[in-house]
Amino acid sequence: MIRLLCTDFDGTIFHESGDSSPISPRFLNLIRSLKSKGVQWVISTGRDRHEVLATLHHCGVDVLPDFLSTVERELYERKGDEYEPMQPWNQTCHEVHKELYEKIDSLLSPLEESIKKNYSDSVLYSDAYSPLCFIAANNPQADQLLDEVEQHFADVPELTLVRNDVYARLAHIDYNKGTTLLELQRHLGLTPDRVCTAGDHYNDIPMLRREVAHFIVTPSNAIEPIKDQVLAEGGYVSPLFSGEGIAEGVEKFLANHS
Repeated sequence: MIRLLCTDFDGTIFHESGDSSPISPRFLNLIRSLKSKGVQWVISTGRDRHEVLATLHHCGVDVLPDFLSTVERELYERKGDEYEPMQPWNQTCHEVHKELYEKIDSLLSPLEESIKKNYSDSVLYSDAYSPLCFIAANNPQADQLLDEVEQHFADVPELTLVRNDVYARLAHIDYNKGTTLLELQRHLGLTPDRVCTAGDHYNDIPMLRREVAHFIVTPSNAIEPIKDQVLAEGGYVSPLFSGEGIAEGVEKFLANHS
């Protein structure tokens, strides 16, 4: 039934806590069982490839994903001990973003000045994936910043702001966790009725849709808009936390469709 499981990372299967494992043993046991049956696993995250692999290694995880979808838009396939970029997707993604960022270059300075002036307690920076990123002081401020950025770029419809909690980066609207997962499905010859997705925050919304996956689950610690989204799409909101909740939800799907 399920041939591909796609999970977000932070909050969804990984959660640092002083009194428990950052990644649920129940979830890892589920992954081992699924992989033994030929199910493939992809982690879809806002982190970059090196970050997520280093964190998995630090957690002592002995079962690794078959694919990585990183910074909400890149794809990597595991080949032995390495994760190789999937082409032409990654190259096209890079070129599209390069062209977009060149287009908006002259619009960045006035926006940065406004943010620094009006949100002095926020952090503004750029990285290899976006010429403008921010860390808001809190979620209400993130809401305000989101509105200001969207208004500033109102004449650039292909530009969007990808947000996870108080963090956000600019990106092309055609590249997100949903479109990237659909590209992976195309590569594997799968359709959404064979795909399960799991997420807990705003940047997961594009993949928590039935046109992307027919089996959708979120844990108890997900933000309320995500729980509403999952229920609206006919998915399952687990009463359990993080990876425990994802494992419980996937187990329910399997039991109901066996």
